[in-house]
Amino acid sequence: MSNNRAVFLIAAACLLMFFAGCAGTPAVGAVRVRALDGYSGRPLEGACVTVPETGGRFTTDATGLTELMTLPVIKDSEYEELLPCPSGRITLLVSADGYTPYLLLYARVREGETRTIDALLFPADGSLDVFTVIEAPDESWCEELMLKNLP
Repeated sequence: MSNNRAVFLIAAACLLMFFAGCAGTPAVGAVRVRALDGYSGRPLEGACVTVPETGGRFTTDATGLTELMTLPVIKDSEYEELLPCPSGRITLLVSADGYTPYLLLYARVREGETRTIDALLFPADGSLDVFTVIEAPDESWCEELMLKNLP
């Protein structure tokens, strides 16, 4: 390799590292999903957990747990003017053979936090295409929002 090309490659690599450092490290949290039979509480081995925002796919083990998933803290700007929320939101889809798919919307992901989310799956009986759950923000944030806006 010529000296000019080597100098160019080194300079390009330095610029990439500089700009990557300027962008900062994105905030992440860790989540593990536990898939359980909704009636018996029995762990569901082999359930598939999908994170649409990242394209990640995970499978549960014999205890019903996925591996620890490192997920981005995707902030929601909906309440930014009222009271910024410290946690982000993510979507989780859990499916297992013979069970109605479970969709968790707005699952909380907080920077530096590790949590386990239980997904209760119910046997597919044709009455429901998808069992949908919406997770509320942290209780302390809700209380602060109420206190800030009460007359």
